[in-house]
Amino acid sequence: MALAVLNYSFCEAQHPSPDSRAVGHSFATVSIKPSSGDGNLDFGPIGTGYRARNSPLLWVIMQAYYPQTMAYWRKERLLNAPDWVQSVKFDIDAKLEDKDLEGFAKLTSDEKARALAPYLQAMLRDRCMLQIAEGQSPGKYYALTVGKRGLTIDDKTPPIAGGIPLPDGGSYKPIYSEAVKQHVLTFSDVSMSDFATVLTGLIGEDGLPIHDETGLVGRFNFTLFPTDAQSIDRAAENEPTGTAPSTRWNIGALGLSLKQAKGNLPSLTVVHIERPSAN
Repeated sequence: MALAVLNYSFCEAQHPSPDSRAVGHSFATVSIKPSSGDGNLDFGPIGTGYRARNSPLLWVIMQAYYPQTMAYWRKERLLNAPDWVQSVKFDIDAKLEDKDLEGFAKLTSDEKARALAPYLQAMLRDRCMLQIAEGQSPGKYYALTVGKRGLTIDDKTPPIAGGIPLPDGGSYKPIYSEAVKQHVLTFSDVSMSDFATVLTGLIGEDGLPIHDETGLVGRFNFTLFPTDAQSIDRAAENEPTGTAPSTRWNIGALGLSLKQAKGNLPSLTVVHIERPSAN
């Protein structure tokens, strides 16, 4: 996985790399303590920063390095970790500086997760002495490919303002369609790489990531309909999905298909970690 160092301001509409090592990304206050065991697992961004309840450090580490998708949050993606990283649960409260809170509040949930990634990395280095080596290891995934009937995206969908921004610069937005009486997803100026990432979040229920292997370059405008929606302008029937998961989203109507594959996937190797230091 490529590394990048970006200076990020919560008041700017930027998308920092999930692997940012920028200096100065530190929470104002951090509390990490063993969980009492009461309540449900809960972790993620909140209005003031980050909170976790009854959470193993495994999930915190994965959120710090793979904020864009939970499909990589599998224990086989974190190598050489001691057993306690997955078995011992912690409560974490991490607060941002007051000057950052107003800008942070304006971000979408996805943007908040990406923005917090370097802060979580810094917290783990400081409190757990975490040292991580990034690389690749074998794993399963779904390959997004062009279907046997060929691509049927016609690019006639007009761009929609105010969508959820994507790293390559495009966006997508849930919109209620009167034509099909359901919500659809409208993609504007989107790359196939970003579309594969969005699909991972939509249909990766079995925990496998989706990688773009379409070979398509450029950007596209299109609407993604639910599988059971009878779109009035649907260009094609569903493509066979083979070993892909069942999905409520009709990617076959776009001339795309999913097939299970094996290959090298991004992984993290724990070089060193210690139990969190006391507050």
